[in-house]
Amino acid sequence: MTFVSRLTLTFCLYICFLISTTAHSDPIPSKLEADHAKALIAYHEKRFADCVAQIDEVIRQATSSYEFFELKALCLKSLKDDPKALKIYLQLIDVKEKMHVPPSEQAPYYFEVGSIYIKKGKYKSAEFFFKYAYAANFNRPIVAFYLGTIAIRNERHYEALSYLQEAYYSGIEDLKPAAEFYLGTAYLGLQNSGHALAYLWESSVSTGPGSAGIAESSKKALSAFVQNRVFASVTTGIALDTNVLYLPSVNAFTVSSSSGSAKALLTGVVGRSASPLSAFQFVPVYRVGYNYNFNSATKDGEFVTNSLSLLGNFNPYEKVSYGFKIDGNYTFQNQTAASGSRVYSSLIWSATGGPFGRWILSDGYSFSAELSGGLQTYLLDSTSASTDARSGPMFTARAQWSQEKGNRSWNPAFGIQALSYLTSGTTFWSVGGGVFFGNSFIHNERWRSMARISIDPMLFPLRAAGARTDLTVSLGWSTSTRLSQRVSWLNDVSYLKNLSSISSTYSFSRLMASSSLSISI
Repeated sequence: MTFVSRLTLTFCLYICFLISTTAHSDPIPSKLEADHAKALIAYHEKRFADCVAQIDEVIRQATSSYEFFELKALCLKSLKDDPKALKIYLQLIDVKEKMHVPPSEQAPYYFEVGSIYIKKGKYKSAEFFFKYAYAANFNRPIVAFYLGTIAIRNERHYEALSYLQEAYYSGIEDLKPAAEFYLGTAYLGLQNSGHALAYLWESSVSTGPGSAGIAESSKKALSAFVQNRVFASVTTGIALDTNVLYLPSVNAFTVSSSSGSAKALLTGVVGRSASPLSAFQFVPVYRVGYNYNFNSATKDGEFVTNSLSLLGNFNPYEKVSYGFKIDGNYTFQNQTAASGSRVYSSLIWSATGGPFGRWILSDGYSFSAELSGGLQTYLLDSTSASTDARSGPMFTARAQWSQEKGNRSWNPAFGIQALSYLTSGTTFWSVGGGVFFGNSFIHNERWRSMARISIDPMLFPLRAAGARTDLTVSLGWSTSTRLSQRVSWLNDVSYLKNLSSISSTYSFSRLMASSSLSISI
């Protein structure tokens, strides 16, 4: 804890001086005021040994003024005689406890004991005393910093975020570089490389007194990101779907089967990322997904989906980054051939692309936005009436605001979107939008969950038989449990209700529950 020791020397002497001058119960007897003044002069002249000798002489006169004991402890700390200073602070705490002194008056002693314990590497003991000082609202930014570093040492990274952000946004400039470094460390522990890189980069270029060592440590942490790397994962699981869809996703064209099925799920991901420390990062990612339906009546709801994403990101390590994303998708459906047998045939292909931006704001907030446009081709249009053709341009605009401060029960995200499917047929030509709200719950370091709700209205104004309106409401709950560094257990329950003005054809409900294992390779 190199930075902790450095900050102790920088900040605590000032705090200790406040203690010696303000935290007292009994007034100094008039006959001892001159002795107290001599001791203070010796302290300010940094003649700490003389200060201790002066105080010991006064204490031998049986004084009960706590200021002398406080000042002696302060001098002993300056002489690096922490064991004796610790003994005095613990005695003062014991006396004040017996006197039922309010926590606000005891907090300075608890702070000093915590700072001594943390220098000795006794982090559990230090945490106890710092939490008392924190609850008493004493010297909150510095106490929060210490509690954050202790939480990181014990791999309680979510808890660390809350403390360290309080220190970071306290306005204490000398504290900011170290808080940035540890915020980056906490986000690394949470595998949130975007936020981690932003904070580590800031601390690596910090200047000012005492920041050189911090900047060097940040550069060392960043060096792990210099190399390009290949990543891959496989996810397999089971699901129960009460209403299998005839298209692989819920969108403006979906028609339900009114039949349910148990499912087997398989997903694979492989990609390559360039170093995020590069001014420009290029990341290609390929995904493939497959589902098998055990109910033979729902075989039309079996799909093989393929997608290739190309991400270009400028300044990915900074708090403001931007770039572009291109997505290509090709979907196969288990269809009935002319011979009566089943075969996987082409169903949909699409290509979209557009710009995006991300801003890491203050105090755990972030904002992102993206625009995309492209073409979707429904390969079965030739078998449908021209008015029912689903192919055509599509456009989407999204924005999301989120906050993650490591709070156990309040890490909200809110998003809005606008979209349009300008199909060549009038039946499915549509415009709409939607809102999304989610909140993450942090149960412990390995287990978190998220509740979500989305409301998406769609309008189909060009239908020959009259306009159609849909309102899709979706509720969901998902959990993620990290079983090991490479293995996670994922669970999800979602309920969807589509309310349509043409209820006989397009209104439906769907409940889906799934459980799967994800393995990083």
